[in-house]
Amino acid sequence: MKYGQESKIRKIQSCHYVVNEINEEVVDHQFYLKMVETQPRRRDKLYKSSNKMGSFIPPEWGFDISVFKNYRYDTPKQFDRCFKFDWNCTKIPKFVKNPED
Repeated sequence: MKYGQESKIRKIQSCHYVVNEINEEVVDHQFYLKMVETQPRRRDKLYKSSNKMGSFIPPEWGFDISVFKNYRYDTPKQFDRCFKFDWNCTKIPKFVKNPED
């Protein structure tokens, strides 16, 4: 249909529609509550050591026995290398022409 033309009015022969019913009661209390059973909380069980030699004394914690035993600490040389790499990844030198700025 082009702008300015009159449109033909047609009669609708059939129309489909949906009817929604609002159900205020979400849970059917008559049947649902009969299936639900509750129990009080149980206290945690206390576990006793079966060590017959006495109480276990753990060794003192230290880096040599921890998961960090192979950790390499950062050094000033490593910081310098990382900074140079990061600086080369930035676009700051392209924007700043005078280094004193």
